[in-house]
Order: sequence, then C-alpha cells, then structure tokens
Amino acid sequence: MLQTIRDVLNAIFFFTVSVVTILSYLHARKTLFAPIRTETFKLQLEAFREVLAYFQNKSEIDFVHAFDYERCVNLNALQMLV
Repeated sequence: MLQTIRDVLNAIFFFTVSVVTILSYLHARKTLFAPIRTETFKLQLEAFREVLAYFQNKSEIDFVHAFDYERCVNLNALQMLV
C-alpha cells in the first residue's frame, strides 16, 4: 500500500515538474527573443525614416533625373529595335 502511494506521488511530481519546465521554456523563449525583435524594429524604423527623407522633398523632375528615366527609355527602345 505504501509503495503504491509513493509511486503515485512520484508520478504526480514528475508530471508537475515536466509541465512547469515546458511552460517555463515557452515563457523564456518569448522573453529572451523580445530584445532582438525590438532592435530589428528599431532598425526597420530607421530605414523607413531614411527612405521617407529621400522621397519627401523631391519633385517628379528630380526623380526623372535621379533615376535617369530618359536613358532607360532610350535603352529600352534600342532593345526593342534590335
């Protein structure tokens, strides 16, 4: 009788420890990677700021010159002729 009670309590103990271990791991995984996600988000925001700053004060003519639109059109027309 005493052996059976000890075996049942032992099984309950190991089951409880296993559940606590799994839940602790899942929670730690969320909190350990949170700083990495935060830093990635900060870098993305900085990249968006740079892109917005580039496009903010430019007109269509500035973009035509910056991306050399006329040359692209001429090269495409030349490719179509060949």
